[in-house]
Amino acid sequence: MSVEIKSYSLRDYVVAAGKLDDLNDDIGFIQFMLTGRTTDREGQAIQAFVDVNKNRIGANQDISMARDFDSLIGISQNLLVSTPLSVYPVPIPAAALTSSIHLRWPVVQDDGEIIQTPIHRIPNLQLAAWLTRGQIHICFPSLATREGGQQSKPLTLDQLTQFYEVGLRPTIAELLPEDVSDWAPTYQAELFRAKKSSGHMGYQSKMIPGSHVRELGSTLRYYLSAGNIDWANDFFFLHTARGYKHATQHLTSRTMARLKLEEFCTTIGLEENVFEEAAQSRVVEEVLGIRSEDAVRITSLGSSKYSRDIVSHLLGVSGCRIEPGVRAAGAFEGVYFQLYSTDKALTYNPEGNHHGKFMSISEAMGVKQPAPFITGLQKLFVEAMDMNTSNARIEVRVPFRHACTVLTRFDSGAIQECMLGFRRTVWWNFRAHRLEAISRLLMKQAMGSPEFRVTSDALLLTAASVWLVNSLHARPDDGSAARDLMRAVLPLTDAVDPDPETLLFKGGYQATGGQDSDGDEDLLLDVPYNPYGAIFPRRIILNFEVPRMARDTDTPRTLPPKSFEYLFKGSVGDIEYRFHPVGIIPRGVQPVRRVVTNKTHRTRTFVESDTDPRDVNLFNLGSKGLSLPLPLVDDGSDMEVDDEQTNTSPDIDFKVYRIYRQFLVDMALKSSTTKQGGGPSYMKLNEEERVRVTEDLYNNLKLSDMWNEVFWKVGTPASREQVFRHLFPPKGHETSPKAQNYPTSQYYRDWKALCATADEETVEKIRGAIRKKVLPLKWLPFAGSDRMWNTSQKPKGFTRLPPRTSGPAPHILCREEPSWEED
Repeated sequence: MSVEIKSYSLRDYVVAAGKLDDLNDDIGFIQFMLTGRTTDREGQAIQAFVDVNKNRIGANQDISMARDFDSLIGISQNLLVSTPLSVYPVPIPAAALTSSIHLRWPVVQDDGEIIQTPIHRIPNLQLAAWLTRGQIHICFPSLATREGGQQSKPLTLDQLTQFYEVGLRPTIAELLPEDVSDWAPTYQAELFRAKKSSGHMGYQSKMIPGSHVRELGSTLRYYLSAGNIDWANDFFFLHTARGYKHATQHLTSRTMARLKLEEFCTTIGLEENVFEEAAQSRVVEEVLGIRSEDAVRITSLGSSKYSRDIVSHLLGVSGCRIEPGVRAAGAFEGVYFQLYSTDKALTYNPEGNHHGKFMSISEAMGVKQPAPFITGLQKLFVEAMDMNTSNARIEVRVPFRHACTVLTRFDSGAIQECMLGFRRTVWWNFRAHRLEAISRLLMKQAMGSPEFRVTSDALLLTAASVWLVNSLHARPDDGSAARDLMRAVLPLTDAVDPDPETLLFKGGYQATGGQDSDGDEDLLLDVPYNPYGAIFPRRIILNFEVPRMARDTDTPRTLPPKSFEYLFKGSVGDIEYRFHPVGIIPRGVQPVRRVVTNKTHRTRTFVESDTDPRDVNLFNLGSKGLSLPLPLVDDGSDMEVDDEQTNTSPDIDFKVYRIYRQFLVDMALKSSTTKQGGGPSYMKLNEEERVRVTEDLYNNLKLSDMWNEVFWKVGTPASREQVFRHLFPPKGHETSPKAQNYPTSQYYRDWKALCATADEETVEKIRGAIRKKVLPLKWLPFAGSDRMWNTSQKPKGFTRLPPRTSGPAPHILCREEPSWEED
């Protein structure tokens, strides 16, 4: 069926979505809000195009503009503050400067080369605070290296000790001799005082009167130099004062700017309405006073100077961050320029790599739906409709000498023509509707069958939903893992030169990383794009038990393993175990089922070797008429069913063979690898040797070949049968949430999955076949119901090897008396 593209203003789009919701068309509402797809009354397929150009503000419309001083950044060899300081004897680690301030400092390398280094990558500490929003950091360029990475390395304990004992405390003793008795005699003594019984730190500051602040810097430098603290020789002070824009707001004139500057000095800001993405170069040209070709160059997607920040999933509404560089600094010598919408202040809460509040995938897959994060964000959106506008803001960082001139004389009409205006109810309703659609989708996933909940297509949709939620109120994540996600869930284009206004990032190469950072790029791929005015994922299958992404048979849409693990904080197998742990009760599920801890990991898969018995008919079950049931089939409407494939049962002999082979490996992998307190491992084999073990290991009774220390005893037929029952429990058995080794053993998970799908008679016949292979082995772990391996010190009836030794060691059950050969 052909698809008709229909243009909507943002208001019309919100109204159309509301009508679907009023009709209780849940699937239609979700599909329309998330993908823009719908049908008209005649059944014609419609693809919505959200056209924000319909909301362009003309040059003749009356709007208000306000200018302010937002922040001050000052670099000096000495302290320039004349007010009292609060100095930290022990600096707060989290207060060190680690994020970019878009300024650089010349750092001399060991070979004499001078590198202009971003200041946040120079090791530093917060020395003091001044007034209510001022901070002073002290930076040490001699500690900066080419290998410093994206952030500065924290000072070591020895360096902090030297700074305090050689520099800071002697400085206080000279300047304020009557106060020095309040300062701990050593850095370790102050650390002792600061550490609470809970283990947390109670940092304190000490006041330095304003009359002594200027001397503080020079005296500190003297003592560090006299003490031969070479790494501190060339330190400098970084003064910052942030968050003063509301206190310094004024009209856009030089006179008012000078009056406010007499009160305070800072980064300059201007607030209006939201900006149209396509007009960013015009705004930059007008504000910085640079040539149009330079403005176009530094606002081009792919430029190293430019980062674009899409607002509310709307491609035509965006902010940006620019470091103009020397060629495009303009008459005001701008070092940093940004456009953004002020509504991000409502969710601003930096944490980790996120600048705003964010939802995790684990919360999206949690037992409580709607997710608490979504509930809180939805409430905020609804309340903001009546109370909060969203303004466009221009900020430009310039040298102090331009503070009274930048953003005071410009063509306001030209700026207005680059702006868009929306009714407050429409702006917030668009966000609220999208969030509501995602919430309903996640609820449908949570209510579906666990088997389908953990399929790759369903998990892909979950990850996409979380990415969409977090980019509703903040810039979309575009790290390497997020780019892999975009390639998997957004439409792709193979155009050589696609319209940059449809792209979230430029380039058709996939980073080989998987972390949220840049990596080598080596795989040419089509580019994800958004041709319909908003971020619309490709088609979603909703008329199925668990909603999922539609399947693209031409181009497989999956996440690379590293990106999956980065986004989900675990492998595919880990996620399957947490949310579909067949026959295994995860920790913490009683009385309500919930996800398990993230602290344990599955065992590695066995590695075939030339000596392996590769006959998959080792158990010969298929010839006896045994088979496994057909796998559950997702019969979503986009599948192309292969009748021959779907009507064929899984190969029972191959399945059981792999479980048995993995069992041999997992017994070795799960034996204790280290003793309490250090020392050699109990088993002599390293991990790589363990993943290659065969029956030969368990048929060797010369225990000194594989053990450093071990307890053994000869088992009775009854005790060996009991061990087998623990290792291969029957159908219907549920593993205790307190059990060790079993839940994270791959063979055990596979065995539990087989028991969950096969009937009881088939399971018992398979157990009987495995029993015939396991019980003849010369030794096995003395497995219990709660753990595969026990290492208690004095097990009853066991003999410890080597002779005349003591202490804990693994317990094994032998068919006959073993031997031991001393080294």
